[in-house]
Amino acid sequence: MRIFVFAYDRYRSMTTSKMLTQEGIDHVVLCHTEDARQQFIDAGTAQAEQIVATGAPQGLPHNRNAALDMMQRDEWALFLNDDLIRCHGVGRQHLFPERQIPVTRENQNDWYDLYDDVLPMSEFIRRAAVVAYQCDTIGARLGGFAPSYNITNRGRKWRLNVLADGRALVVKKGTMRWDTTIETIEDYSWTARNLERYGLVLVDLWTEPRCSRYSLGGYGSREQRAEAKRRDVVRMLRTHPDTVRKAKQKAEPGGHLAIRRSLSPSQRERIVTMLNKGPI
Repeated sequence: MRIFVFAYDRYRSMTTSKMLTQEGIDHVVLCHTEDARQQFIDAGTAQAEQIVATGAPQGLPHNRNAALDMMQRDEWALFLNDDLIRCHGVGRQHLFPERQIPVTRENQNDWYDLYDDVLPMSEFIRRAAVVAYQCDTIGARLGGFAPSYNITNRGRKWRLNVLADGRALVVKKGTMRWDTTIETIEDYSWTARNLERYGLVLVDLWTEPRCSRYSLGGYGSREQRAEAKRRDVVRMLRTHPDTVRKAKQKAEPGGHLAIRRSLSPSQRERIVTMLNKGPI
């Protein structure tokens, strides 16, 4: 599986490429300009043979499309943000064959340690390959991972038709392109478009990549991005009215969206049965 790391201006603080390099995992770092490429090389956060200046306009969706241009049709790739800190999750020794852990709001303190194993990058890449395999099994072309350390809704390993968080995406190239007019919530846009075209998105809730979200550099802090996000939320509600809805989340300047593409109980049962026959 090809691995792409999307870099912007964290010349000295980009972490993802270093983590992959330390384990000898081949990957490509994408930045926008030759000047940025040289700054990453000079800072030692990316090797010259690893980093490519795409020449695409500024903005993450443009470089997402540049990565698609580097892929073959129907090829799977892992798209990673540049500020990965660690990967956490249910350790391999605890991967319950029944794909379900009896965690609830009431007993969550008893289960936190189970979800908090630190995973080497090689194990994370293995799990990304499993996500791709399972997506192929059910006919999805987009997969993702747990978006936060909150474990109360992570009892089942697999969850269908929720946001594939942009920190780490498992993407199969088709004919779609990223909507370059949506910059701050491009993962919501890509999830919505995949649901509308293919009907399914798959998320592995037992694996959680953690990033230094909105840290110095990158595409800006929450506050810096608030006005642009507000515009993106309005556009998403207008262009995907059947797939996203406005959600209340006080900690999100600019507004917040939720995915609302559901399956019938019989559809869900059929798909879960297929997933439970596959690898963990």
